[in-house]
Amino acid sequence: MNGFINAHTHSEWFGAECLARGDGMIPWLRRVLALEPKDSDLGKGLRLCGEAMKDQIIGDYGRFRSAVAEGLVKGRHYQELIRDDVQTSDSVAPHAVHTFLRLNEIAPDSFISVHAGESEEEMELYRTGSGPMADLLLERGFPASHLERLAGSSPMRILDEHKLLGPRTQIVHAIHLSEDDFELIAERKAHIVLCPVSNRDIGCVSRIQAEIAIKKMIKLGISLALGTDSPLSATTLSIESNAELLRALGVSKIIVDRMLANRAAIGL
Repeated sequence: MNGFINAHTHSEWFGAECLARGDGMIPWLRRVLALEPKDSDLGKGLRLCGEAMKDQIIGDYGRFRSAVAEGLVKGRHYQELIRDDVQTSDSVAPHAVHTFLRLNEIAPDSFISVHAGESEEEMELYRTGSGPMADLLLERGFPASHLERLAGSSPMRILDEHKLLGPRTQIVHAIHLSEDDFELIAERKAHIVLCPVSNRDIGCVSRIQAEIAIKKMIKLGISLALGTDSPLSATTLSIESNAELLRALGVSKIIVDRMLANRAAIGL
């Protein structure tokens, strides 16, 4: 699809095997965390992304390298931040609120992208500070005090407390966020990037859940965009396949077309 906005992908992982098996977020995360990318693999991935998406404008996560940063495709490169990485760009992607420990150091005028509301296990973490996602974070060496601070809150409330939720912010996935979170996103004029193929292939949301959440987003007038997500999480990186899946979920063609043209979602 020429000239369309693909607001979320991960060029570093192009060419990698899709690890989505439909068995949910935690098993998928464990498979991803076992990977150790080599620089040569990253270079190949960037080239593949450039070839596959040369006619699109993308929002690209990259912790080490990026097809956008290297001029292979147009768009915005969000510097992916994990755990205690340091911000070195005005466009940053604290991978998720619960996987980054230095939100207070992100400049509020940055362009920001963050995964949030992607799974039930993630939302359980914010409700209770426990559950499978909390267990995984503890295994990865995150301090228990960090999980305690998350309990009883929500990813959007935490971003807002740090003044990181606004027109320069995109929330990726968002399918399990609460009504209060959606209202806060709408109030702050932030954007949501839906990745329906990835959500389906990982197996982290049912059709009914997706339909209900998307209807809420549309009713609140939230700025919506569409993304293909990572090759690790989706069996196809076709933006058209993602658009078709949204239309199958009852989203009108007019709204889908508007999503595909949403340059503001990647700060352009």
